[in-house]
Amino acid sequence: MAQYQNFFTQVQVRSTIYPGIPLQPGTWVRTGEGRFNYWLGKLGDAQVGPVYLGYLGVVSIAFGIVAIEIIGLNMMASVNWSPIEFVRQLPWLSLDPPKPEYGISFPPLQEGGWWLMAGDWFRCRLFYQPPPTGTRTPTRIRRPATARTTRSAAGALGRAARPRPSSPAPAR
Repeated sequence: MAQYQNFFTQVQVRSTIYPGIPLQPGTWVRTGEGRFNYWLGKLGDAQVGPVYLGYLGVVSIAFGIVAIEIIGLNMMASVNWSPIEFVRQLPWLSLDPPKPEYGISFPPLQEGGWWLMAGDWFRCRLFYQPPPTGTRTPTRIRRPATARTTRSAAGALGRAARPRPSSPAPAR
C-alpha cells in the first residue's frame, strides 16, 4: 500500500554510497569513503563525502581562513582580548567599514582598513572557488546575439533623428 510522505515525515532514504561523477585522469583523488549522518538526513541528503577539493579548493579554504581570522582578531581586540566579554558581546561585535570621508583611498587599519582587507580575502576566496566537478570551462565565452547587434546610444539616437523612407524608392 502506498504511503503519504511529505517534508515532515520521518523517512530517510539510504542507498549505497555514491562516489560522485568520474574524475579526469591526472586530477587529485577524492578523500574519504563517504558515510551517512542521521542528523543531516533530517534536513536532506544524509551522505557526507567523498570529498574532492583540488588545488583551487585548498586555496579557497586558505583565503577564507585568513578572512575569518582578520574578523575574529579584530573583534577580540575590540573587547580588549577578553574571552568572556567576546562571548557576551558577540551579537553586537562588528568589523566596521571605512567612513565616507576616506573616499576610495585606503584608510588606516583601525578606521576601516581591516574591513577592506577582510573583504578582499573573501573576494579572493570566491574567485578561486573551483567550478563544480565535471563541468567544462569554455575557452571562449560567447555573447548573446543581441549584445553583438546593438549599437551605442549615440548611434541609435542619430539614426532615430534621420527620416526613414516608408517604402522603397521607385526604380528608374
